[in-house]
Amino acid sequence: RAGQMGFGLEECWTNDPGLSAPLLAEILRTRGIVGVVLSPITTGESALPLDWDWRHFASAVIGSVTWTRELHHAGHHHYLGMRLALGELFQLGRTRPAAVIEAKTCERAKHAGEAAFPTFAGDVRQAADRVRLVADPADPTVAAWVEARRPEVLIVSETTLLGAPGLDALLKRKKMPVVTLYWSKSTPRGIGGVDQGYDRIAAHVTGDVRATEARWARMSPSGHFVTCAAANRPDGDIGTHLSIPSGSPRRALTQLTRSCHSVATNGGTLSSSTASSARASAGR
Repeated sequence: RAGQMGFGLEECWTNDPGLSAPLLAEILRTRGIVGVVLSPITTGESALPLDWDWRHFASAVIGSVTWTRELHHAGHHHYLGMRLALGELFQLGRTRPAAVIEAKTCERAKHAGEAAFPTFAGDVRQAADRVRLVADPADPTVAAWVEARRPEVLIVSETTLLGAPGLDALLKRKKMPVVTLYWSKSTPRGIGGVDQGYDRIAAHVTGDVRATEARWARMSPSGHFVTCAAANRPDGDIGTHLSIPSGSPRRALTQLTRSCHSVATNGGTLSSSTASSARASAGR
């Protein structure tokens, strides 16, 4: 998106050796760079400080992490994502789901997905007992917890949670379908889920930065944006283009090409939009 708008895009890391936050800000100002995109972080923090004088920068954040000070941001709408997953499952007759949610991600998303589950998963009191936060993917109690709830389908916030001891064997024995709230092209075959669409979210953030610059009438003399990452370099890609096949090896639950996005301004005003459309498919 930056290229489409005539800008170059450079990458820097806030924790590079010898690079303090004030020094990085000084370098950007010296080079005449105004536009700054803050990337999703690769560690577990739910809030991060960055000691800059933000009056000199047009900035926006990809993702749900709270930056100090509070900045414009766009990210996946976790509440709507859980609601979408549950709605599709209910249409397919899967009315007794259970959900296992990674605790750090849940905190970063302000517990939105956790709140949506009992609201849209049937009777509130019963559904509240079928959602669990997990701090450690290797938690040995997860499999027994899932089995005790007798769900028709398991929802996980990410597929790493399927590595809990004994869980894979339980799912195979029960022939239980699995849906993830963070589907990607690397998601194991037979697992469906929700497209968080972070490629489109990143493009939206870049456009927001450009719009802020235009409002200021302070075009970057260098013709560059900078994207800053606030943690160690990741082992894999962030914001992979996503799609959503869903189902089990025996029967496809559904196929989706839908994204749930949220946009928040400095005042915290929240709106949501659903991109693309849903389509159902029959499977074997």
